[in-house]
Amino acid sequence: MKFLLYFSLFFLISCQKSHKLTGYAKISNVENNLKIGDKIDEIIEKHGPPSIVDENVYYYIKIDGKEGSVKYFMPKKITTIKIEFKNDIVLKIEKKEKNVS
Repeated sequence: MKFLLYFSLFFLISCQKSHKLTGYAKISNVENNLKIGDKIDEIIEKHGPPSIVDENVYYYIKIDGKEGSVKYFMPKKITTIKIEFKNDIVLKIEKKEKNVS
Protein backbone atom coordinates (compact mmCIF):
# COMPACT_ATOMS: atom_id res chain seq x y z
CA MET A 1 0.00 0.00 0.00
CA LYS A 2 2.83 2.41 0.86
CA PHE A 3 4.42 1.65 -2.50
CA LEU A 4 1.25 2.64 -4.32
CA LEU A 5 1.02 5.89 -2.33
CA TYR A 6 4.66 6.84 -3.00
CA PHE A 7 4.37 5.89 -6.66
CA SER A 8 1.24 8.05 -7.02
CA LEU A 9 2.92 11.04 -5.36
CA PHE A 10 6.02 10.68 -7.52
CA PHE A 11 3.89 10.43 -10.65
CA LEU A 12 1.86 13.53 -9.80
CA ILE A 13 4.93 15.59 -8.89
CA SER A 14 6.90 14.57 -11.98
CA CYS A 15 4.06 15.53 -14.32
CA GLN A 16 3.51 18.93 -12.76
CA LYS A 17 4.89 21.89 -14.70
CA SER A 18 6.28 24.71 -12.60
CA HIS A 19 8.25 27.94 -12.89
CA LYS A 20 11.95 27.50 -12.35
CA LEU A 21 14.83 29.93 -12.00
CA THR A 22 18.42 29.03 -12.76
CA GLY A 23 21.45 31.21 -12.17
CA TYR A 24 21.73 34.41 -10.17
CA ALA A 25 18.31 35.26 -8.74
CA LYS A 26 19.12 38.80 -7.56
CA ILE A 27 20.46 40.07 -10.88
CA SER A 28 18.47 43.31 -10.58
CA ASN A 29 20.39 44.09 -7.37
CA VAL A 30 23.67 43.73 -9.26
CA GLU A 31 22.45 45.95 -12.07
CA ASN A 32 21.15 48.69 -9.75
CA ASN A 33 24.24 48.74 -7.52
CA LEU A 34 26.96 48.78 -10.21
CA LYS A 35 28.79 51.76 -11.57
CA ILE A 36 31.93 52.46 -13.54
CA GLY A 37 34.90 52.74 -11.17
CA ASP A 38 33.66 50.17 -8.62
CA LYS A 39 36.19 47.67 -7.35
CA ILE A 40 35.66 44.03 -8.31
CA ASP A 41 36.28 42.85 -4.72
CA GLU A 42 33.43 45.06 -3.46
CA ILE A 43 31.05 43.66 -6.10
CA ILE A 44 31.86 40.08 -5.12
CA GLU A 45 31.50 40.94 -1.44
CA LYS A 46 28.04 42.49 -2.03
CA HIS A 47 26.64 40.06 -4.61
CA GLY A 48 28.67 36.88 -4.40
CA PRO A 49 30.75 35.24 -7.10
CA PRO A 50 29.71 35.70 -10.73
CA SER A 51 28.16 32.92 -12.81
CA ILE A 52 31.08 32.91 -15.26
CA VAL A 53 34.60 34.34 -14.95
CA ASP A 54 36.64 35.06 -18.07
CA GLU A 55 40.03 36.74 -17.65
CA ASN A 56 38.92 40.41 -17.27
CA VAL A 57 35.17 39.87 -17.63
CA TYR A 58 32.59 38.69 -15.09
CA TYR A 59 29.09 37.52 -16.05
CA TYR A 60 26.03 37.34 -13.80
CA ILE A 61 23.37 35.22 -15.53
CA LYS A 62 19.74 34.44 -14.74
CA ILE A 63 17.53 32.04 -16.71
CA ASP A 64 13.76 32.02 -16.17
CA GLY A 65 11.81 29.09 -17.49
CA LYS A 66 9.50 26.17 -16.89
CA GLU A 67 10.05 22.52 -16.24
CA GLY A 68 8.62 20.53 -19.11
CA SER A 69 8.87 17.08 -17.56
CA VAL A 70 11.23 15.09 -15.38
CA LYS A 71 14.15 15.55 -17.78
CA TYR A 72 13.59 18.86 -19.56
CA PHE A 73 13.91 22.52 -18.62
CA MET A 74 12.43 25.03 -21.06
CA PRO A 75 14.10 28.46 -20.82
CA LYS A 76 11.85 31.46 -21.45
CA LYS A 77 14.09 34.46 -20.72
CA ILE A 78 17.85 34.87 -20.25
CA THR A 79 19.26 37.95 -18.51
CA THR A 80 23.01 38.59 -18.58
CA ILE A 81 25.10 41.31 -16.97
CA LYS A 82 28.61 41.57 -18.37
CA ILE A 83 31.17 43.46 -16.27
CA GLU A 84 34.50 44.32 -17.90
CA PHE A 85 37.33 45.47 -15.67
CA LYS A 86 41.03 46.32 -15.68
CA ASN A 87 43.28 46.40 -12.61
CA ASP A 88 40.24 45.31 -10.54
CA ILE A 89 38.27 48.48 -11.50
CA VAL A 90 34.99 48.26 -13.46
CA LEU A 91 35.33 49.83 -16.93
CA LYS A 92 32.14 48.76 -18.72
CA ILE A 93 28.75 47.30 -17.79
CA GLU A 94 26.35 45.70 -20.30
CA LYS A 95 22.94 44.18 -19.68
CA LYS A 96 21.26 41.91 -22.22
CA GLU A 97 17.87 40.24 -22.06
CA LYS A 98 16.79 37.63 -24.54
CA ASN A 99 13.42 35.92 -24.82
CA VAL A 100 13.73 32.31 -25.82
CA SER A 101 10.84 30.54 -27.47
